[in-house]
Amino acid sequence: VVAYSAATSACEKCKHWENAVALFYELLEHQLTPDVIVCSATISAAERSSSWDVLERLLSDIKHCKVQPNVVLFNAAISAAEKAGYWQGATDLLAEMMQGSIEATSITYSAAILACSAGEQWQVALGLLEQEKEGRLVPNWVTYASAISTCENRLKHKQVGSQPRGAEDKSVHSP
Repeated sequence: VVAYSAATSACEKCKHWENAVALFYELLEHQLTPDVIVCSATISAAERSSSWDVLERLLSDIKHCKVQPNVVLFNAAISAAEKAGYWQGATDLLAEMMQGSIEATSITYSAAILACSAGEQWQVALGLLEQEKEGRLVPNWVTYASAISTCENRLKHKQVGSQPRGAEDKSVHSP
């Protein structure tokens, strides 16, 4: 398992997510039990796939391995959901994490809020920011920047939607 862990981490660092995922499934084929380090590295590598289907399958298979997840594994999975553009997956993972009595960190909330930003879910993002503060965590600048960006994106979309048809941005087009 240690060799698989090292190889998976190397694949992650070299941006070869397909190889990292293949190593994970090879480990399972050999009836070896992956540890949380292998699982976290595999999820982090698979984040580059930007595919929620790949990540969802991995997470399901990890659960079947009876791996005891930790905050690092959940943070990797939430970040991967954000990169895949699946805000609901990120918030579901955060909820699952809390149900499992794993304490979220500011990194956890930042990743979930970023996922909400990508999904244009400003209300959910602000709810997560409030939830983080209620959990006695101090949001970091990344968390605040993510929440602000989410609201800013919402405002931009609202302003664009309120422009009359054919209206042009005069600052972009010069006469």
